[in-house]
Amino acid sequence: MTNTKFDKLIGLLEPLETDSVGEWIIDKEHKGTEDDPIHFPYPKYTEVVNELIDAVYKFEDENPEYELTKYGELLKERGLEWGQRSMENADVSNMDAQGIMALLMGMVRAERFCDGAIMGMIKSGAVKKWLMRLQELKEMQ
Repeated sequence: MTNTKFDKLIGLLEPLETDSVGEWIIDKEHKGTEDDPIHFPYPKYTEVVNELIDAVYKFEDENPEYELTKYGELLKERGLEWGQRSMENADVSNMDAQGIMALLMGMVRAERFCDGAIMGMIKSGAVKKWLMRLQELKEMQ
């Protein structure tokens, strides 16, 4: 089987299943006063999750024809909303590669607005489902 532009992403399937995704960092050191405020909890992702994020952005840079800057529009064209529930429940069994990549980009971009979005989508099994669909598409080539 020939190498494809999806290999880096597909290669993360197994590590995402076997490694920890990350953990929530909760501030237990500060008092919560004006002089010593408590920091909001935030996710600290493992290296494999950071590799996934980097791979999605690299794919976008190297494949402008996928138009991933318009991920919201691409999802809408496929009857999906840019939201965790809609994206996690998406039926990707017949989705094209552009749609799968729009899901992945939407997930990565969601993290900017909602801490832990990536963690939630990985733990729900949605990312595995999306990457497995990319693998199917690669095998059909």
